Amino acid sequence: MKQLGEKLRIMRRMLELSQKDVAAILHIDRSTYTYYELGKTEPPLETVVALSNLFSISLDDLLKHQCSLETFQILYHRKIAKMSWKKFEKEGDKHDI
Repeated sequence: MKQLGEKLRIMRRMLELSQKDVAAILHIDRSTYTYYELGKTEPPLETVVALSNLFSISLDDLLKHQCSLETFQILYHRKIAKMSWKKFEKEGDKHDI
């Protein structure tokens, strides 16, 4: 589960969240979340599902080891950028520019 922890760290940093922020959202202690990122403990299934929802990533993409962490970081960055652009377009429809 070491790679899961690395993925959690990558996604959290890309969203500019602290470990404390994520722990608060999940209603867990910050040190518990830190252990997830470090790969010292594995999160329970309900926490994995909550993390998947929080980071807007499928359980498959979160748990599978299909690519290197560098590739994962690039792909997740593109996903975040795409989500931000769609939000911008949606908000732009509400206003006359």
